[in-house]
Amino acid sequence: MSSWGKRFLHYGRAARCAARRAPDRAALLDAVRDAAALIVRSATRVDAEVPTRAPRLRISHTVGVAELTVGLVSACLRGVCSAAQLVRAGERNRSAVTGNEFAGHTPGVLGLGRVGRQVAWRCGVCERTVVTLAPARRMRREVVW
Repeated sequence: MSSWGKRFLHYGRAARCAARRAPDRAALLDAVRDAAALIVRSATRVDAEVPTRAPRLRISHTVGVAELTVGLVSACLRGVCSAAQLVRAGERNRSAVTGNEFAGHTPGVLGLGRVGRQVAWRCGVCERTVVTLAPARRMRREVVW
């Protein structure tokens, strides 16, 4: 995991990150014992036994992650966080929080793994052209929808 990624996960929390490169099975099962979250790359296989060894771990499925991603992108475009801060401060200035719509924007998806494909599909369903870049596929640029 990059140093930026570790800083991001630590930001505002008392989180402890244990980054390991492609651990063997025994090391993985030991590492998840106290884990509340598990971020893995495709080389690390997480089977049905892993969650049983991690009582604090909450399972997130590919579809859920893709939907959350599209929802967060939408929230950023619409300025939801800024609007929430203004409302909490008691301000009611609608013109300050107009935001943008998906219409007229072309989202980009970097990587077409399980989650990337689901994100691209969901963006395409919203009647948008989706441009993807898949490094594992020799960096070719594709227009998917």
